[in-house]
Amino acid sequence: LPAPSVKANRGAADVLEGQLFAFAVGSGVAVIEVHGSQLSTVLQGAHKGAAVTAVKWCPDCHSHDIKSSSHLRLASGDSDGGVVVWNVPSSSVIASLDDSFSVRDHVKDKRGDAVGAVQALEWVKCQPQL
Repeated sequence: LPAPSVKANRGAADVLEGQLFAFAVGSGVAVIEVHGSQLSTVLQGAHKGAAVTAVKWCPDCHSHDIKSSSHLRLASGDSDGGVVVWNVPSSSVIASLDDSFSVRDHVKDKRGDAVGAVQALEWVKCQPQL
């Protein structure tokens, strides 16, 4: 695994069709094939050291796509407000959204601690234009 789990990783996990389990590990994401308990892949490097705080499988994906080249997608969000969309079979980044304003540098909670971590992710389907 890329790193040990950290407190910020707590709850950052998602299961696809009971077959693939993705969970945050430090600043990366591990994907396990549930039947057989095998590590399928580790997605790392795109969160630039920020802890992964949210993970969500694309609802159009299916677990049998683990062997295909582009159909299995996963989104992960981090403690710095960044979001990455991964091509899981190739362990490559499809897209990323970085917080150029750096929310963590400007927004503080009542105790003065920086805030701005991605708490949850949801995929939204766009309707085709008529």
